[in-house]
Amino acid sequence: MAKLNIVRLRDEMRSQAEAERTEFQEISTDDGATCSVERRPLMREKPAPEPYPIDALLELKPFAEAAQGLTQVPIEMAAHGVLGPVNYAIQGHVDTDFGFGSHPVSLFLVCSAESGERKSAIYSICMRGVYAHQSKLLIEADSRDADEKALSPIFVVTEPTIDAVLAHFSKSIGSLCLCNPEAGTLLGGYTFRKENALGCVSKLSSAWSGEFSASLRITTADRIVHGKRLNALLMGQPEVMARLYSPMAKSQGFTSRLLTCEPLSLIGTRKLREPRDDDVDYMQEFAEYIQSILEFPLPLEKGTRNVLKPRVVPLSEKAKRRLWCFVDEIEAQCRPDGRFAPVREFCAKIGEHSARIAATLALGADFEASQVKVDFIDAGIELARWYAGEALRISGGSAEDSELMDAQKLLDWMHAKNRSVFSLVELYQRANTAARSAAKARKLVEILIEHGWMTKAEGPVEFDGQMRREAYRLT
Repeated sequence: MAKLNIVRLRDEMRSQAEAERTEFQEISTDDGATCSVERRPLMREKPAPEPYPIDALLELKPFAEAAQGLTQVPIEMAAHGVLGPVNYAIQGHVDTDFGFGSHPVSLFLVCSAESGERKSAIYSICMRGVYAHQSKLLIEADSRDADEKALSPIFVVTEPTIDAVLAHFSKSIGSLCLCNPEAGTLLGGYTFRKENALGCVSKLSSAWSGEFSASLRITTADRIVHGKRLNALLMGQPEVMARLYSPMAKSQGFTSRLLTCEPLSLIGTRKLREPRDDDVDYMQEFAEYIQSILEFPLPLEKGTRNVLKPRVVPLSEKAKRRLWCFVDEIEAQCRPDGRFAPVREFCAKIGEHSARIAATLALGADFEASQVKVDFIDAGIELARWYAGEALRISGGSAEDSELMDAQKLLDWMHAKNRSVFSLVELYQRANTAARSAAKARKLVEILIEHGWMTKAEGPVEFDGQMRREAYRLT
């Protein structure tokens, strides 16, 4: 399968030869002859994202702009920082209905940004109200009698295993937030190891739909997973976030549930300045508003302590018709020759994405709203259309991109050694890259050969005092 991906990538890159620089290099072979090899860039630069439709945030726009003003992050990151806590605050209280039964409003918001983009800063300032409410519950829990049975006050989780999330649901409130500004600790940890990743993304996909699957094992107790909600706000570096778009995650329908952005970097353009009073006031107001929503008791099924029964806030008839027309429009562009054919899985859920975003905006503006009116669905549609464009820009080749990033790191490491020949053993034992095994190193070498950066060396090569038969030469 990896070989087929490489061939496909090669064909796509060659078809865009006019837009890319191709380099031909004269190299010497082991028998003394010379030949010309084509060296192609490992990575094509992605096109710039379309401008984020900040006006579509409606009443939440001033908070996103204030958060950006205080942190100087890209506006996409600020928007995620605001949407995440608002969506968490309401997800336990309401479901929405756009004509085919009720659905959760939970959003899985993902932002891919380089180190230094101030992911932690935007997370800290926007999640202040959520953490303040959790701190209040922790203080109340500490004041209770030790033998008093109470729900866990922890509802923000950062790097759990998915089974731990399911277990925590049985002893905590029914609404959790998976929130991490440095998601490498989550995606690079136990949960997303190769042997665990399939089960994890499958259960997270179910969680987005509000259909948590109970898993009973000898080592675990029965888990109550009915009537729960989980939203996500994850930020991380591009090479880490690319794992969310692996072929396995895509085949499980997980990537189609993500609202992803990868903004242009602002590093190098920011300047220290005094915070504007208006920005500080807006974010204080935002934190207090989030806390005020979280103070409302969650609606529960009769006779339970933590099984949610959210009220349904449907789309108005006009909003529903507007959404259906949009879904039909996108569907037509998912034909094999259509614009959105490469991300048809995401577009198959674009109606639900639009409705979830619209409900978040509507309830963020008026927590007592009984309908999602047309202005909010128009905003939800505009944002969902933008996210479809981002999915098309980012995820079409992201599985290959992850391997190509690793191959580029390996190539950079070899160039830093100022040598031309390397044994395979040296690459997976010494290179500070993802080449952590012979199989992985060989796969990265194959990519470099395909792109003209390496050839197979004839004869053994000495490494750590031993002659190694499998070796490769930089071109």
